[in-house]
Amino acid sequence: MSNLVINLGDKPSLDVAKHNLYKYLDPGEFKFTAEAFVQRGGHIPEPSLAEVLGIKDNKNQGLSKAIIEYEESGQFEALSNIKKDLFAILQFADLMKLQLGSDLISEADVPLEIIPTQNFFYFQSIRYFKESIVTWLNGYFLAAFSMIRPALENSIFHIYWQLKSGENGYVKLYKWLKETDKITRNLKFKHMLDEIFDENLLKKYSASSKRINMLKDSIYNYWKSLSDDYSHPARTDEAILSSYDRGFDFYEFNLFSNIMSITLRSALFLYVLTYPMCLYPMNPYKKWGPNIIPGLYFDESDYLALVSALGESNIEALRKTCESDMDVAELKEYFESIPEMPIQERLKRWEHEFKEKFDSEEPYIARSKSEIRAMLEAMSYQKLRKKNEINIEEQFKDTKKISHIIMNW
Repeated sequence: MSNLVINLGDKPSLDVAKHNLYKYLDPGEFKFTAEAFVQRGGHIPEPSLAEVLGIKDNKNQGLSKAIIEYEESGQFEALSNIKKDLFAILQFADLMKLQLGSDLISEADVPLEIIPTQNFFYFQSIRYFKESIVTWLNGYFLAAFSMIRPALENSIFHIYWQLKSGENGYVKLYKWLKETDKITRNLKFKHMLDEIFDENLLKKYSASSKRINMLKDSIYNYWKSLSDDYSHPARTDEAILSSYDRGFDFYEFNLFSNIMSITLRSALFLYVLTYPMCLYPMNPYKKWGPNIIPGLYFDESDYLALVSALGESNIEALRKTCESDMDVAELKEYFESIPEMPIQERLKRWEHEFKEKFDSEEPYIARSKSEIRAMLEAMSYQKLRKKNEINIEEQFKDTKKISHIIMNW
C-alpha cells in the first residue's frame, strides 16, 4: 500500500503549500459549485449542463441561455449522457493524489515546481472536454471535433502515469517532465495504450479480458480516426466534416454528440478501472472531519454522480470486474480500522478550520471539497502567478521580436 500513502514530507508541508497557493485562487470561481453542492443536501446527482461546464449562472445572457434552452428542450438524449458522464469524470478529482516532500525532489532530481504536477493531464483533459462541448453548442462543429483528440490523449496520459506511479511513485513522471529532448519525450499513443491495458488492466482484471480488450480497441480506433482527420490535410472522403458552412447542421450536431458520448464513456470506464475505489463510497469526514487525506476515497456525492452516469447494472458489472483488486481491500480495511469521530467534535473542528459556524457538516464539506479540488488544479500548472504580478512586457518580449521580423518584408 506504499504507493497509496500520500507523502507530505516536512518541507514543504501541506499547510505551507496551501498557504502559498490560496493567494492565486479566486474564491468566486468555486463559489457556484459549492453553493449548488449545499443546496442539494451535500451532493449534485443531477446538475445542470451549465454547472457541469462551469458557465456562470446568468440565465439571461449569451451562452448560459442557449445551453439552458438546449437542455430544457429535452430533444437530445446524447446531451444528457454527455453531461452525466463528464460530471462523473469531474468527481475523480477527489481521487487525485498529492505528493510533496524533499525526498521526492532529491530522488527525481527535478525542480520543486515540477513536483505537484502529477495531475496536470487530468485537469487538462477536463478543460479540453468542456471547451469542445461549449464550442459544439455554439455551432462551430469543426473546431469542436478538433478538441476531442487532445481531450482523449490527456486522459490517457494521466492514466498511463498514474499506473506507472505504482512502481516508484511519480519519479518517472517527474524525470520525463524535466526532459528537454522532445524526441525522448515523444510517448507514442499506441505504446501507452499497450502498457495501460496489456501490462496493467488485462493482468489485473483477467476475468474480464474480453470486455477490456473491446474498450482498448474502441479507444484506439476512435483516436486513430480523429488523428487521421486532423493530423494532415484530409481528402473529402477522409474528413469527418466535408460539407460547406451553411450554419446549423443537424447531421453534424448529432455526429459530434455521438462521438463525444463514446469518447467520454470510454474515458469514464478507464477511470473506473484505474481507480476502482470509486465503486465503494465511504464517508471520510466521519473519520477525519476536516483533516481527510486527499486521493483515497469517493464519498457518497461522488458515487451518486457515477451511478447517475453509468446506471446500477454497469456499477454491479464493474464491481464484479474489480472485486479482486488488492488496493481496494487494503483501503477498505484501513477505513474500517479508524474510529468514527463524534459529530460534535467534527463540527468543532470544522468551525476552527473555516472560522464559520454551521449546524451541519454539509456547508463545511462543500467548501472543503471545492478548495481541495481548486488547490490540486492550481498546483498542476507550474506557471500560475498572481494576476497583478504578471509583467506583460517581459512575458511577451521575445514574441514581439519575432513578430516584428515576421510581419515585415
